[in-house]
Amino acid sequence: MSGPDYQPRLPMKPLEDMLESSAYQAKTRADANQNRVTNRDIGKAINRNPGSVQRWRSNGIPFFTADIIAVHLGLHPAYIWKREYWEAYADVYDLHAGADVAGTHSLDAGTEVQV
Repeated sequence: MSGPDYQPRLPMKPLEDMLESSAYQAKTRADANQNRVTNRDIGKAINRNPGSVQRWRSNGIPFFTADIIAVHLGLHPAYIWKREYWEAYADVYDLHAGADVAGTHSLDAGTEVQV
């Protein structure tokens, strides 16, 4: 399944921070003495290759890929990326540009969705 041509990108830092937390250290860190999880450690935790992780560190994680990663970890992407996820969600689904992303959005005339 592929997404649209344009996908907003989410930052790598929230994912790194979560994987560096004590809850995930045992799953991700090959060496408990290192300061941050490596591309290889992250790739192993999310079932992706280290090259992809390096690219995401430089360019951000595509929206739909972030969703797949979160689901793989048993989480909703908003748990990892918080408001940044909802802003990207609104962008992907072309919701009101200036709307409160946590509120109600009108998709077309007469149709509303509660986010």
